[in-house]
Amino acid sequence: MTRHDAVREGRPAPVVAASEERGPLWCIVLRGRIDADTVGPFRSAVQEALRSHPGPVAVDTAAVEFCDSQTLSLLLRLASERPLAIVAPSPHLARMIEITGTGEILPVFPTHEEARSHLAAAG
Repeated sequence: MTRHDAVREGRPAPVVAASEERGPLWCIVLRGRIDADTVGPFRSAVQEALRSHPGPVAVDTAAVEFCDSQTLSLLLRLASERPLAIVAPSPHLARMIEITGTGEILPVFPTHEEARSHLAAAG
C-alpha cells in the first residue's frame, strides 16, 4: 500500500518508511505526521535498532511534516544509548531542536554522507 492509498482510505500513512542496517549504521527513515496517534511504529523502530544493532544510528527526517514532543523524547532516548545523527531535519524538527537546546545531543546533518562521516569519527 502506498502512502497515497492510505490517505485516500482515511488512514494515516506509515511514519516509518525504513528501519534497517546499512553497513555500519542502523538507518530509520521517517515521514508524514508523527504524534500521539502515529508514534508507535517509530517507538518500535527505536526498540528494534537498540536490540539489533550495537553501533550508530541515523534518523532521516526529511519527509516529516509534523512531529511532537514524543518524537523528540524518542530521539533523545536513542542518543543516550547510541551515537546518533539526524539527517535532513524537516523545518519543524529543526526548530524544535533549536528551541529545546538539544542540538549538541541531537547533531543535525544535511546529508547521509555527512552523518556517516560524523558517526564514523564518533566511534
